[in-house]
Amino acid sequence: MNNRYIVSIVIPVYNSEKYIRRCLDSIVKQTVKNYKVIIVDDGSTDNSFSICKEYADMYDNLECYSIKEAGVSKARNYGISKVKTKYIMFMDSDDVVSERFVEVLLKTIEDTKCNIAECRFKRISKMEQIDFCDDIIEYTVLDKENAIEKLTKNEYTHYVWNKIFKTAIFNGIRFIPGRYYEDIAIMYKLFERAERIAYVDAELYGYCINPDSITNTHDDKKREDILLCWIEQYEYFKEKHPQLMERCLEKISHYYLNAFDYAQRYDQRLRRINHYMIRYYSKIMKSNITKKNKVKITVAKMIPRVYILKNKN
Repeated sequence: MNNRYIVSIVIPVYNSEKYIRRCLDSIVKQTVKNYKVIIVDDGSTDNSFSICKEYADMYDNLECYSIKEAGVSKARNYGISKVKTKYIMFMDSDDVVSERFVEVLLKTIEDTKCNIAECRFKRISKMEQIDFCDDIIEYTVLDKENAIEKLTKNEYTHYVWNKIFKTAIFNGIRFIPGRYYEDIAIMYKLFERAERIAYVDAELYGYCINPDSITNTHDDKKREDILLCWIEQYEYFKEKHPQLMERCLEKISHYYLNAFDYAQRYDQRLRRINHYMIRYYSKIMKSNITKKNKVKITVAKMIPRVYILKNKN
C-alpha cells in the first residue's frame, strides 16, 4: 500500500475536452490531500489527453495514462490495476464533485468500519454552476441484507461514482467489457462482499445530464444488456437472497417488455431475448406481476411479430 495516499480516484476519459477542466478543477480542490487521481484516457481523438497531461504535470497526485479505445469498462479496469491504496473511488470526466467529496466519504467509511459508503448526488447541466448541500453530514449504516434490498429497489444507487469502496472488495470483480450498464452488472456483487454499507445524507457529487448518454437513448443492445443485468442478479440471488427473487422477476418483466415496446422488427436480438424468457416465463406467470403485463409478456413470447405490429400501430 502507498503510505502517502489512502484513496485513489479513477477517472476514465473519452473526448471530454469541453468538460474535463471543470471535472479536474473540482477534484484537485479537495479539503484533504491524501488521495491520488488516476486518469485513463480511452483513445480520445480531441484534446482531452493533452489537457489531462497538463494537469498531471501541475499536480503530484495526478497520474495520466492512455490506452487504445476500448470502452469505459476496460478504462476503469485499467485504472483499478494501478490502484495501490486502501480505498478506491470513481468519477466520470464530465461530472463535478464537492470539495468535501473525498473528506466526507473517507471519514465515513473509516469511522463506520464499512466496506462501502455512498452519498447523494445532484443532477446538473453541462455548464451549470454548482452549489452542493454538504454542510450538515449525517449517515446511516445498514447490514448487507438490508442494503442489498434497498439496492434492488433503487433506494441505494447502482452507480460507482458516488461511493467509496475498500479496494479489496474488487478482488476478482471487474467491469464487463462491451456491456452497457456496467455499474449495475457488478454493484450487487460488491454489496454482497460488504458486510456493512454506509449512506451519507449529503450531496457530494454532481452528475452531468447528457441527453446522448446510455440512460437517455434507446438502443437494442442497451435494452438487452439491462435485461441481462437483472437475469444475472436473479440467478445470483436465488440461493443467497431468495426474498429478492420477486423483485428481480419484476425487473426482468419490465425490461423484457421494454425491448419489445421499442422494437421495429423481430430480429436476431429479440429472438435471443425471447430465448431468455423461456427460463423465466413460468416463474413470472406465478409471480405478483400484474395480469396486464402477464398477458403482454405472453403475447410477445408466443406471437412476437403481432405484438410488435400492434405497438407500431
